[in-house]
Amino acid sequence: MAGKYSRAKLAKKYRSVPRGRSFGKKRGKGLKRRARQAEKLLFLAAVALVLVLLLKLVIGVVFKTGNTSINLSDVEAMRIPIASVEKLNELSGKYGVPLADMLTVYSVENKFFPEKNPDIDTSGLETQFAENFDKIKAKYSSSALKPFEDLFSSIIGDIKCFPVKSDPNDSEIPYIYSDSWGALRTEGCDRAHEGCDVLDRDNVRGRLQVVSMTDGTVKDCGWTQLGGYCLGIVAGSGNYYYYAHLERYADGIGKGAAVKAGDLLGYMGDSGYGKEGTVGQFPVHLHVGIYPAAKITSKEYAVNPYPFLRLAEMEQSGGNAS
Repeated sequence: MAGKYSRAKLAKKYRSVPRGRSFGKKRGKGLKRRARQAEKLLFLAAVALVLVLLLKLVIGVVFKTGNTSINLSDVEAMRIPIASVEKLNELSGKYGVPLADMLTVYSVENKFFPEKNPDIDTSGLETQFAENFDKIKAKYSSSALKPFEDLFSSIIGDIKCFPVKSDPNDSEIPYIYSDSWGALRTEGCDRAHEGCDVLDRDNVRGRLQVVSMTDGTVKDCGWTQLGGYCLGIVAGSGNYYYYAHLERYADGIGKGAAVKAGDLLGYMGDSGYGKEGTVGQFPVHLHVGIYPAAKITSKEYAVNPYPFLRLAEMEQSGGNAS
């Protein structure tokens, strides 16, 4: 009896079918739960991978130009050889590409300092650059190029004439100028020259007419210690054009006056470096400054007017600059 009871008890305790079914259900649920977790992990991993690839793509588009390494001082100095500017102007017409686009891509490609990149010289501008312009431009994102396109297109669009008027009957151009950007100035304090000086060849005060390079409105007009009799004109683009050291102003020129390109502003002089009326501290000349509105930096900055003056002079003289 005891043995029979014992076997019955054991059979009940270790009954295989019912307990096996129950255990199988629990085990199956556990496997399904782990499978779902694995699926979630795989899904999250796939999403993370996609996000990483997208982020890498975005970063590549935004920064693939390397333009973050372009120094503002190089942009301001515009160290583009004038021979290259003249050649790009010629190629612009030949290839039907706006000059502003040509200058933008060429400048960014060379970080605004072509001497640092000797791979493209003036003699190879057509074969190495113009003929491959679309391919070279495609290396850069539109957002990376836009500030520089705005810079070049606005200034080129603004400037319609050279700021010093010459008599077309004169056998010799009565002024001289060169790239004087960055030259040391010591009046008041040591500083770098932020402009371009156009000198009267004969150093005669009040002889040469100074005209507006652009359409715009006179924002500033009056005496400053460093600029003498000077004025600043804001063009429709927002660019600010500065003229300094005048001998006197033309009639009707004052703060708020509307001007057109070619309008007489005053006469070249040598005023400045002292109290109002001071003259004779330096040769007779016009100081030209350009302060762009293009948002390359959050602070105000100036750019070298020299290449733009050369372009204006070439345009005015039918392609021949002094």
